Amino acid sequence: MARAQDFTIYTGTQFSVVHSLNYGDPLSSKADLYLDDVYRLKTKAQPTRLTLQTAATGRRHFVAPHSAIGAIGEAVHLDCQITLISDAGHDFNTLIFVEVELGEIKQVYLSAFAMLQPDTDYRLIGIDRHVDPAKLIELHDPVFYPGRQITLTDGSLCAVEDLTPGQKILTHDFAEQKVSCVEIKTQRAQGKNHPIRISRSDFGTDKDLIISAEHRILCP
Repeated sequence: MARAQDFTIYTGTQFSVVHSLNYGDPLSSKADLYLDDVYRLKTKAQPTRLTLQTAATGRRHFVAPHSAIGAIGEAVHLDCQITLISDAGHDFNTLIFVEVELGEIKQVYLSAFAMLQPDTDYRLIGIDRHVDPAKLIELHDPVFYPGRQITLTDGSLCAVEDLTPGQKILTHDFAEQKVSCVEIKTQRAQGKNHPIRISRSDFGTDKDLIISAEHRILCP
């Protein structure tokens, strides 16, 4: 049975070369990537949701019917992993997917392990052409369960289910991010969807933490 997985992505045309002989070229597949090229995310670039169905073998992926982007049923391949470095010296690992139709690349997608910022230069410093498919698990979008409090930029707290697009929140590094969309799903709490409960005594929180398996926790 095929299983579905959501990825937050940018398209290749939203992430283009701004310094090098390839100036103006959009992000492409591994065959056309060159180390030291400098890329920049467009000013008004907004991420979107790519939903892939994975065959039981775990090796073939297709655009799911409810994906926000892509041609339904078309094959999508995990092309490579690249490493970018910002002007501030921070490394960013990202995966590149390619959507293929009749043997031709129709779309390139970029999915990062950490948030990329618009109008920021990112130099390409690494290309891994042989990627372990297990990397896809690391990019699975985390789930926030009802009642989880999110810190807004004014310092106030808001339950995750009450967030609305356009609100500004603080991330773990105190960066300001705008909510682009809010999705609410009902699914069986079993298998990979089974929530994890962390006792309030472990971190000194007011209540037990209920998180998904994809959540990362920064411990001071």
